[in-house]
Amino acid sequence: MVHLIMPDAEKTNFKLGRGHESDVRVSDISVSRCHAIIKYNQQNGRFYLEDNLSKFGTLVLAKGQIELEPEMTKAVQIGRSVISFTVKPYIPQPTSTPKAISQSQAESFKTPSPQRAIGKTQK
Repeated sequence: MVHLIMPDAEKTNFKLGRGHESDVRVSDISVSRCHAIIKYNQQNGRFYLEDNLSKFGTLVLAKGQIELEPEMTKAVQIGRSVISFTVKPYIPQPTSTPKAISQSQAESFKTPSPQRAIGKTQK
């Protein structure tokens, strides 16, 4: 399963857990309702994962807040589940604008009138 979170000016914290109010839900009884929080720092553009004082904790290579670095995958044990996190840069796709066509190209798209089509078949 893949979850995509997109921070914006209003939402920079995302709850991770098995509760209905979680932004990223984990269906595992060993996971707390709000087990951990993914935080986005708008000043430096980085994501951080921190345990939310859950009963069984969030096992990572170091204790405390863990930085989720761009293009690097980190595996984290949450309850009995292991979750991989990867931060991908957001590159907005350019919106395409319709290109203008020449008069001769426009003429080729015109449908002939029924009278002209009939006149051609009668000849």
